[in-house]
Amino acid sequence: MAKSVDFLIDADQSMVDFANELNTLLDIELQPAVVDGKAYYAFRAMTLTLDLYELAATTAVGKEEDYRYHISINGIFGSELQRKKWTTDWSHSIVQILKAHEYRLKRV
Repeated sequence: MAKSVDFLIDADQSMVDFANELNTLLDIELQPAVVDGKAYYAFRAMTLTLDLYELAATTAVGKEEDYRYHISINGIFGSELQRKKWTTDWSHSIVQILKAHEYRLKRV
């Protein structure tokens, strides 16, 4: 399976509002979901997934507390090479869009 591309993002909006902002900016439809009692938003296309999680205020790593959200992007269909390309290309596109809208982010 292609390795996901993960980003930490600083945003003041609530998770609902940030998900709606991403829907508009990326022309997607993130949907609310819950796994093991943890709420998140997910977009599942034929070839890609994008998951949005709200981070805890503090973490064991220690640096994530400066960021509010975690986005994970992963290719899910096709050959390993196709999944890797789709993941990389879409991640790059998302980063450019978020930077253009002055979001602070960090790849992890």
